[in-house]
Amino acid sequence: MSEAEVSEPFGRQVTDLTSAELLLALEDREQKTELFSAIDPLAAVAIGRALKREIALLVERRRTYRNAQPRSSSSNKVNVVIAGLDSHQEQILADIYSVEQQQLRGAWFLPQKATLKVGLVNLSAIFLQYPRYAHGISDEQSTKVVFAENPAAVFAWTVLEPLCARLFLPLEIRADRSGLKGRDEHLSAWEEIDRLVAALGFRLNDELAVMRYGGGWKHLSSEEKIAAKQTLLASIANQATESTAKRFRAFCCLDLIINYYTHARNGRATRKQALTRISDKKALVGFFQGDWLRFLEYLGEQPHPDEQLTTALPRSKFFVGGEKTPADVALEKGVPLEEVERVVSTFWDVPRRTVPQLSSPVEERVGVLSDFWFAFDEIHARQASGAKSLWGLIEESRSIRIGWQGLYHSGLYQELLPQPVLRRIEESWAGIMFPRWPNRIVSEISPHALMAETFGPALAFWHGCALSAWFVCEGPSSRTDIRGMREYFQRDLVALEQLGAPIDVSLFAEMNKAETLLGPVVPLESPREQYLLQPGIQVSVRSVIGSRRSGFESLRDIITQYRREWANGHLSSYLRARWEGDLREITRIHAEKRADKGKSLPPPQFARLAAVATNRWFGGNISTLCAAIGEKSFFRPMRVSLMPADRRGFAAKILTSLQTLFGSTGGTPLTHLQNLDLEQLAGESLRVVQLREALGRSPTFKEFKRFVRLKPGWDLNFEQMWHRYVSLIEAELCLTIPS
Repeated sequence: MSEAEVSEPFGRQVTDLTSAELLLALEDREQKTELFSAIDPLAAVAIGRALKREIALLVERRRTYRNAQPRSSSSNKVNVVIAGLDSHQEQILADIYSVEQQQLRGAWFLPQKATLKVGLVNLSAIFLQYPRYAHGISDEQSTKVVFAENPAAVFAWTVLEPLCARLFLPLEIRADRSGLKGRDEHLSAWEEIDRLVAALGFRLNDELAVMRYGGGWKHLSSEEKIAAKQTLLASIANQATESTAKRFRAFCCLDLIINYYTHARNGRATRKQALTRISDKKALVGFFQGDWLRFLEYLGEQPHPDEQLTTALPRSKFFVGGEKTPADVALEKGVPLEEVERVVSTFWDVPRRTVPQLSSPVEERVGVLSDFWFAFDEIHARQASGAKSLWGLIEESRSIRIGWQGLYHSGLYQELLPQPVLRRIEESWAGIMFPRWPNRIVSEISPHALMAETFGPALAFWHGCALSAWFVCEGPSSRTDIRGMREYFQRDLVALEQLGAPIDVSLFAEMNKAETLLGPVVPLESPREQYLLQPGIQVSVRSVIGSRRSGFESLRDIITQYRREWANGHLSSYLRARWEGDLREITRIHAEKRADKGKSLPPPQFARLAAVATNRWFGGNISTLCAAIGEKSFFRPMRVSLMPADRRGFAAKILTSLQTLFGSTGGTPLTHLQNLDLEQLAGESLRVVQLREALGRSPTFKEFKRFVRLKPGWDLNFEQMWHRYVSLIEAELCLTIPS
């Protein structure tokens, strides 16, 4: 090698190499192996198990629940474990392959989740135990994984799965599972197989001969085909050594290096130009820790002058107010009080001199949530046997339901909560933003339901826990018994633990113990009904509709004690975690997209991203949210309010008008299903009002897609029905909107 060649960057020397073996030799000579000193031994263990017919990947599942009410659907949280690692290697795995560490090094392109072919990685071991059914079992073991929770899954997806997908491709081809069709596709696939086999240093010509295109595979019996596959896998296992992992890494690096120089202009390429294939991105994550600068160091190249790398999330700094008054700030900074008030009013979009201290929209809502909590706690603490249930103290839907609601007391909170708390809830959650119209702040249909959503899993758990105890004792039935409560509320328990506000599980043990002291089960019967069978013969019928047990107060007092202990220890930090979590999620995703695309999100995409936090903590004002997270705002929101104060009364009037109009139009009485449709439309009338606020006009038939959900049986043109429906709403709005 000449002196000029030696002075070339390492990467340019690699482009002249023809094999992975030569690349490894050059790495030794140029002292590049240190870059992989942590990864190579880790990969050797995992790849060795996968090729030597041992289970390499294990999957652990934990059941979690999707919906708070009812708990009818559940899913399995997947955790992937790489078998055979010692504690030191486990630590290396966490340090290198956690999503957080990868993103700190700039790997923003790493997806949040993916389907991991666990069965493919374990295919050799599966064949050893179940040769006839191996492919079917392998398919069943594919699973979706969330990378943020599992460094082992990141390693498996970027290192193990790519190797096994390529090396075991002959088995997939001969199981008719490869998706290959024509002769050219098969021959091209076999060229890639041969290239990998050579790179790994395996000698498999005899074992692969019968599997090749035109090799006579179709003439083999099923037993002979299974035997041929077993022979191939056994030969791979016998030839696999500790160096196999290094060879595969060199094989992937060689492809990545060649692709880099293929796209280089004036000798250098940007990350975006070089990482054009998913295999290249996996190689960067799997072997260079997701670090583009580490890869350039390996090549001996400098970053492209146009490269803009974001290697870490900016530290989030949220402006959410403080304890000082404008007068305090004016004195501290030596500026006129009027100027401070002007700045605050501009920043938080409120009139000057209306805020007594520098209090942000977030702080104001946290204060309302705290006040609500203490009222909520007191109401539950004094609930007594024989009274009305508290199902309805928390509004469960951000819509108005008209018609029969069973045991649910809609709007009960209006009777039980103190008027100042009710008024502050209405004021704080009265406005929301629709992402399609971010410059319009429209009216929320149910501010109380949005408040409950903002409060989150703590409110759902403690309210649900108290209601379960009530319905177990007072009847007629409960969605869970006392002993099943811990599993029933598992979703909320996990969420609270993640928010740093865990529930003391001793609560459930005490509840179980108290249940044994409840009174006996007493059937609850419906009112007696009289039926005349024939003149002079009458029967009386009563049916059992549920049961009750005495002793509710003992369960109530246990729940109250634990609820108050939880609030004393966690309420303040929990509410902070709620708003910080919503804001951090926006800054994280926005920074990720900015790093990946090199520019900020377009306003429409940002509005979709920010909608939840905007509506929970900023009253629908996205410009104020931008100020809170330190982003420039492209929005100029305007508050529009046509919503009647009495939403339920408005919907009830619309229902009466609809029944009068469509009951007389058809000439025949309305059916039960048609009445249900009209009840639904009456509730949806408030969504029409929301759209009118957002659009500045009434929505069209096509814009209000909920209208087409009407059941069959209407002898009317839906568009004609729509126009009548909107006319009724417009007429009622003119009556209810104050002049």
